[in-house]
Amino acid sequence: MKFSINGGFLRKTGRLLRMRKDDNETTLTFKADQETQSVSVLFFDGIKKVFISFSAEVVHPGEAMILNKYCPLFACVGDVVTVMRQRSGITLTDGKSAVSIPVIKEYEVVAPPADTHIGSVTVDLSEIKKLFKRVLFASSDEEVHYDYRAIFLECGTDYMRAVACDRRIMAMYSISKGAPYTGNFRLPTSGASIVTEVEGDLATLSFYKNAIGISVGGEIMIDIYLPEYTHSFPDYKEVLRKDWKTFLRGSKEEFMAMLEGPAISNELSIIMGFKGYEKQPSRFVLREPFGCCIEHISNLEWSGEDLKIKVNRMSFKNAVKNAEGQVIVGFNNDKSPLSVSSETGDYVCYIMPYSPAERR
Repeated sequence: MKFSINGGFLRKTGRLLRMRKDDNETTLTFKADQETQSVSVLFFDGIKKVFISFSAEVVHPGEAMILNKYCPLFACVGDVVTVMRQRSGITLTDGKSAVSIPVIKEYEVVAPPADTHIGSVTVDLSEIKKLFKRVLFASSDEEVHYDYRAIFLECGTDYMRAVACDRRIMAMYSISKGAPYTGNFRLPTSGASIVTEVEGDLATLSFYKNAIGISVGGEIMIDIYLPEYTHSFPDYKEVLRKDWKTFLRGSKEEFMAMLEGPAISNELSIIMGFKGYEKQPSRFVLREPFGCCIEHISNLEWSGEDLKIKVNRMSFKNAVKNAEGQVIVGFNNDKSPLSVSSETGDYVCYIMPYSPAERR
């Protein structure tokens, strides 16, 4: 195997695929095709496969598999890189320096079967990235919650909606773009994360029975294989509501000013109420160790009944950060979830408050 490629593209590919903590379980398979003058890369982490294809000057066809932990070595090469397969491994050289990477095994790079293709649609890549990025913070990052380490993608004739949930927080974002297939998909979180790192203008979104493919500019093709999950994803429609008793409104910048303080603890109390008949401004209290508190008096507009609720500060901060324009926060009581939504209605996040046992 011997081929020459653009070093900048190789470095970008390395950054795209550095998404897994345990790199000893993650592999990259390179396959050079002389007939099409292209190189394919198959990324496999035990859960999903990501297939990336790009043009290259192929001298000798072949394939080789390496561990993903060697991806940082891609940053050591220059603008034009020659990749050669040798007896002990593969060598990357730019004429000035060389990097050797051991080969472990060889496997065939397989794309989703053509007969499982359902349909395709062309969309702005920025919209797809936003669809996943707005909700990724709400997905679980714990190994024991494997069923929640996923993005639920709902496709309709005039919309696509992404939902993420980790049992304490749920985020939902929609775009006004119909899909060629009406139904639901469940993407691994790590696959959705890779999509948010891709650069380009237009993307072709292809739906298969067991995979979702994203093609950008004919150079990058990402196939996210959909694993089987033990449990079904929670029905997000069961928690949707608009009958809030108390509302807090303001711009994202106003909210973030209350949350960007030097707090160590993640315990945030939001207090709204009256003193006699006089309405008091809303207060954000950050609980610190050893009984200390940092209190922010806000100018945010609130209406409805008085209320005091304790939530996770980082969850609330991430929910506000992913909203756009005017932010509306809805409350009922200190036992029900609060909602953080954009005024446009395309984004909403629900956060469970701390239970009495979790409060200090």
